[in-house]
Amino acid sequence: MPAQLNRLASLRQHKQLRVEDLEDRRMLAIVWANPDPAANGFDSEYGAQADLATAIVQRAIGDWERAITSFNYDVDNDANPSNDLNDTFTLTLGAGDIAGRGVTSSVTYGADLRPYAATVTLDDNADGDGWYFDATPLDDAEFAAATGPYEASFTDASTAGQTAVYDFYRTALHEIGHAVGIGLIDVTALDSGQYPYLDANGGPLTNPNATNTSDPVLGTLTPRGVDQEDSFRLVSDPDGTPGTGDEVFAVNELWEYALAGGGTITFTEAGGGHFYDGAPDPNHSGIEVHDAELMAAGFAAPGATAAVVRQYISDTATSFLADAFGYTTASPAGSQDIAAQDFTAGLGQISFETHGGTLLVQGLHWDPTAATAVHVDDTISITQVGGEVRAAISYTLDNGDSYSFTRDIDAARVQQIIVAGSGGTDSVTVAGGLASITHQVDYVVSSNEDLDDPGTLGDGVVDLDATAPGAQLGLRAAVRDANAAGAASAIYVAPNPGRHVLSRVGTEANNAAYNDLDIDEDIAIYGAGAGASVVDAAGISDRVFTVRGGADLLLSRLTVTGGAASGGGGGLLVETGGAATLDQVAVVGNSAGGSGGGLLALSYPGTSGLTDVTIDRSVFYGNSTTQHGGGVYASQSGTTLTVGDSVFVGNTASLGSANVGQFNGAVGVNNGDNLVGAYSGSLFSSGAGDVVNGAPDEVVTSIVDTAQSGGSADALSLREAIDLANTASGADEVWLPAWDLRLSIQRTDQPTDLDALYGDLDVLGDLTLRRAGSVAGAVGWADSTVTDKVFELVGDYNNDLHVTASDYSVWYSQNGSSGVDPDAWENLPGDGDDDDDVDSADYYVWRGNLGADLTLIGVS
Repeated sequence: MPAQLNRLASLRQHKQLRVEDLEDRRMLAIVWANPDPAANGFDSEYGAQADLATAIVQRAIGDWERAITSFNYDVDNDANPSNDLNDTFTLTLGAGDIAGRGVTSSVTYGADLRPYAATVTLDDNADGDGWYFDATPLDDAEFAAATGPYEASFTDASTAGQTAVYDFYRTALHEIGHAVGIGLIDVTALDSGQYPYLDANGGPLTNPNATNTSDPVLGTLTPRGVDQEDSFRLVSDPDGTPGTGDEVFAVNELWEYALAGGGTITFTEAGGGHFYDGAPDPNHSGIEVHDAELMAAGFAAPGATAAVVRQYISDTATSFLADAFGYTTASPAGSQDIAAQDFTAGLGQISFETHGGTLLVQGLHWDPTAATAVHVDDTISITQVGGEVRAAISYTLDNGDSYSFTRDIDAARVQQIIVAGSGGTDSVTVAGGLASITHQVDYVVSSNEDLDDPGTLGDGVVDLDATAPGAQLGLRAAVRDANAAGAASAIYVAPNPGRHVLSRVGTEANNAAYNDLDIDEDIAIYGAGAGASVVDAAGISDRVFTVRGGADLLLSRLTVTGGAASGGGGGLLVETGGAATLDQVAVVGNSAGGSGGGLLALSYPGTSGLTDVTIDRSVFYGNSTTQHGGGVYASQSGTTLTVGDSVFVGNTASLGSANVGQFNGAVGVNNGDNLVGAYSGSLFSSGAGDVVNGAPDEVVTSIVDTAQSGGSADALSLREAIDLANTASGADEVWLPAWDLRLSIQRTDQPTDLDALYGDLDVLGDLTLRRAGSVAGAVGWADSTVTDKVFELVGDYNNDLHVTASDYSVWYSQNGSSGVDPDAWENLPGDGDDDDDVDSADYYVWRGNLGADLTLIGVS
């Protein structure tokens, strides 16, 4: 079973982005009124991708803020008239299960006929086709090539598990374009003098459309023929049954908007008005067709064979907004698409990963306004303001433009802070109380392409495609560059794309260019949590890491899996004189022909080097060897193995020491509070707080709250483990690593809840949850506003974790009661199926689970 890690508390406050331009410009802002993913539907609809989706929307908002430099409102329309910001557009944007990929509604116009507020809803899974969530929202290098070298970076993040198709950024950018005025919002207001409405039999009906001369768009349109891509739309169906003959259809027309400075734009009537990119009406010549246009109806992200292409705000779009509404816009003359680097100039990255509690603060790397390649000097500060952690980034570009933005996160949720200045002479300050959880890194991995560093090794600059804007950085390339740096380096492996499969094979030269990742220097590799950041050697028939003599490797919050070494050390090999520390790591599903299925640490006889390995708050599960030490093996004097607060179980070894073994003088140090399976040595003992020779039925190996891994050993969530226990016969025991876990899959509109796969963790039958570590760890909701329980032993109506006759008394006293709030699940006493009614069904729920017990050991 796989790996998942720390998630912490709730209440998310999203970053407030402000763009500070030249002093003589009016302050413009598109204010996202509901940015909290716990409140706007992102958490419930996108789960582990919620924070990434939030960062992508912020990128889209920032792009529009640079395209529209002023709305030029005549009056102050925003919610706070006293702030003198008469250029503020209020955007309410959330997620839900809708028909289509996105919809813009409730566009509000001021007295000057300019929109100043709108509501946008983005679908949960791109209308069933799946979203592509760009793992690097501020870096578009992977979209610049004519062919698709980075298609491996396209991640299936859809709830239904199908291949991701639609670019989430493109849809967000598109819908915000509608919100600020691009489109024909009121189709029925069009004056259609040529093409009639039709009944179900094709007979003409009176056209209800009326000319609207007060609207700056509708009043200036000219009909230009029939939409060849979408000829008809259903206007009404009185009986609600298609095909009965009472339906009324309208011919969808094309409408031409003439720009005052010359040129035309063709709108579709279908879909509320898009730029037309289809075939012209054969009876009307000279119709403008807008090919590959952002504001056309839709665009699929690359699949298996499509080219990697991304659509941006076009000069057609900005020209229309300037002409129709009098906005001041910025658009390069003669350019179809405003280049991505022009937009990302004003953005760094502040993102928060919900499950593992990782706050990433990354400055801008290159100055896009400079004539030659120049790093940006970022000023980054991490402070604590009240109960929140505040991250702030600011910088000034070569052209004189200055930018700054901040984000506040509930401090209880933040478990680690990753700071990346991204080059330049950066200034980083961290409040004293946050220093212990803050890590400054030299590389932020943004691609799962397994390629070598194509540049100069050791220069700190890695770009897998130097001809494209931005930088694509893979894990292997980062390790290669760090090995040559001549000093200690740190790498952050972001949670999306979360799985990094090693696939580059070649003649082994004891470096990281091919096969496993050889560590020759002092390198720290941080992830966002086991199960969220995964290094998988499935593509190379080799181990995952080799730590050379004199090198020191720190792995933190990662999964190491898929290693298959012909010799020792299936997951990791620490050679004589090397050192490795594993903190909150899952070493799962590796194999070795020599000793140490998960990890081998050795000091060769006759050598002077000392080998040190420390394993803390980690889990070794499902590793195997044909020799000794299925999980961990420490060999020879001069080797020291230190363990604590960890899980070693479910590993196998043909010659003995299934989980942990020591040989020929290797020293073992036990800090205690471990959970250990089959074991016959002296390292572990109950006196040290260890559980020895335990036999759990399931082992949690991932921090990510998911119900989709299918019981995979390298990514088993607590939710999935409990579901497996519910379906097994007899009493079950689940072991948890020493991680705090956060739930995100809410019940939403399920009419009842007796299932562990959504909502609270429902328990059927006897279950023991046992956690490693000396301090009890929390399991709770990522969103603190969720009123659902965390654990629910079904039928336990008095909440004592036992289903007994006393629970029948609770049901009997409450029978017939019902909830009073139609908008909330109320957890009524005696309501076993959680339908907000205590009735006979809840009696049978109690009776069916009578005698069951839930035991929590080290779990709060």
